[in-house]
Amino acid sequence: MIRIAVVSTICPYPKNVGKNVIWGGIIDFLRARSDVQLKIFTFEIFPEEEKVDTVLISRPSTRQILFNLVFKTFLARKLSIQESFFHSPSVGREMAASLEEFHPDMVIFDTIRTEQYSPNVVTEKSAVITYLDDLFSVRYRRVLAITEQGVAADKFVLGNFVNKIPVFGRVLFERSRWLRKLIIKFEIGALERSEQRAIRRSTASLLISPVEVDFAKHKNPRSEILEIPPGMVRCNRPRTWSGSPEFIFLGSLNIAHNITAVEWFLEECFPLVLKRCPRTTLKIIGKGGSSKLNELIKAYAHSVEHLGFVPEIEPYLLNACGLVSPLSFGSGIKIKAIDALRCGLPIVSTGVGAEGLHGVQEGAIFVSDNKEQFVESMISLIDPALNNRASVAANDVFNRYYSVETTDLIYSEIIKIKKSK
Repeated sequence: MIRIAVVSTICPYPKNVGKNVIWGGIIDFLRARSDVQLKIFTFEIFPEEEKVDTVLISRPSTRQILFNLVFKTFLARKLSIQESFFHSPSVGREMAASLEEFHPDMVIFDTIRTEQYSPNVVTEKSAVITYLDDLFSVRYRRVLAITEQGVAADKFVLGNFVNKIPVFGRVLFERSRWLRKLIIKFEIGALERSEQRAIRRSTASLLISPVEVDFAKHKNPRSEILEIPPGMVRCNRPRTWSGSPEFIFLGSLNIAHNITAVEWFLEECFPLVLKRCPRTTLKIIGKGGSSKLNELIKAYAHSVEHLGFVPEIEPYLLNACGLVSPLSFGSGIKIKAIDALRCGLPIVSTGVGAEGLHGVQEGAIFVSDNKEQFVESMISLIDPALNNRASVAANDVFNRYYSVETTDLIYSEIIKIKKSK
């Protein structure tokens, strides 16, 4: 029996956003193993119906967070801003006492936000696994680069993490562009230091994207850095596409790369698509938005529909011609693309949107890095014969690389990792 402790910043249930899908999938895998005794130390309450053995960890007080930001982050430069929102000596003592009672063989930390506690809570025998998700420093650097080109992406850079910030800080960040730029630059350096520290201290570190695995290995050739692909359940329903030119954009619109992408697509690509095929429609699925996006949608009142959050996306994906992923920046693997693949839905994407994904060589993902090519790929997918071939390829790619049957084999090897002597 392997005793595994998971230290989590979130409750990943329901699995309705990218982080929850991946992190929840890892936890589901551990829960299903008969040879694993799992205990989750969490900053968020898990629903009782999930029947998970959890220990609720107290959040740092607002006073502690402000102290961290001033003295630990901006003056001492020991913690990134993200870590400061979860740092507290009393939390560390509380976590250490709980973990000491459990005596884990392995501790899995949820990103650098919880890995900061590893020196205090990990025993000599415990293997330390840090799930890095994607490299936040790379994501922020790309946001800064695209912002300096005149794209207003920095306002949404915090994504879902914005919900962890007190209201006064959130308002200040959103209203002051010069302050956002200054903070992002500062945070990039802090995140890089924390990511490198976590990689060096961990028995193994996990990243979703193979591209980021290679990047991290280049900087840390002696460290164990592994790819952990997202695992999802196969879609057992048949595709219902009727041949209509209906496309889907999928993604939370409170995240910088998504809101920027859909606005660019509606401004630059969609007018050209309608000239070629006036019947084309776009359904935008995802909560959030912007005033600019709302105005663009109004301009295409009969062709574009913003559905917001939908509890079940499969019917929309199964009924569509293709998924558009016109991202110009971002990091890690995009879960929306894997959702499309598991439904047999072909994808038209930029190189950034397809980064780290299988499916390009197999003919399931059509990569286009300028608007003319992007439009041409969309128009080509309206052809039923080509679309059907791409759909078959999408199903095959999903089954080979992203189905839970495949990823469980990879996860099984990870839990065998032992702490090096």
